Amino acid sequence: MHEMSIAQHIVRIAEEEMQKYPGDFCSAIHVKIGVLRGIIPDTLNFAYEAITDSTEFGATALVIEHVPILIRCNDCRKTIPINTIDFCCPFCRSTAISILQGNELHVDHLEVNHGHRHRRTKDSGKE
Repeated sequence: MHEMSIAQHIVRIAEEEMQKYPGDFCSAIHVKIGVLRGIIPDTLNFAYEAITDSTEFGATALVIEHVPILIRCNDCRKTIPINTIDFCCPFCRSTAISILQGNELHVDHLEVNHGHRHRRTKDSGKE
């Protein structure tokens, strides 16, 4: 389950960033994950909750933005979103394509708040 190591890396990034905001807390970590990464969102959320339970990030939501696949055909020059892993242009059927997006995996931003922290409930996974 590579989602566990990804969740650990996300938390490390957030911990490092939160050192810039002493006394404040992180209410949400926003990540962008491309479809091509093969990451299962529910598994990533489960791993994240397991490693953040009883930590300073226990009340911090993990917000996942799914990034679809976007290609550019090098022959007909069209830019097209695709929903399959059939890497050819749906217009001219060329396989000479460039992948423009869909391979992302990064922390996009943190929501940093002042004040008291709320604990995430076990039932909802939310504050």
